[in-house]
Amino acid sequence: MKTTLETTLNHLMHHYGPLHWWPAENDIEMMLGAVLVQNTNWTNVEKALQNFNVPFEGQVILNLPLETLQTFIRPSGFYTRKSTTIHGLLMVSAV
Repeated sequence: MKTTLETTLNHLMHHYGPLHWWPAENDIEMMLGAVLVQNTNWTNVEKALQNFNVPFEGQVILNLPLETLQTFIRPSGFYTRKSTTIHGLLMVSAV
């Protein structure tokens, strides 16, 4: 099944090329935005992303104390749960 999905994705990428529809500078910022936008609007996500005074790099964010990450993302709501989700995603993605 994975081969079929990869083949389909490769076919779509070849046909359409990169679409760049998600407003992010890198993959980490895109992952953060995808988590933060849940149950809120994009305006609140933008506020949360602007709070980051560290680079959007996986290891940098993983090294933040959880309370600091929660302070950064508080405008997006559900910041306690979202902080653990972000931490888990970054751990799994090994960035």
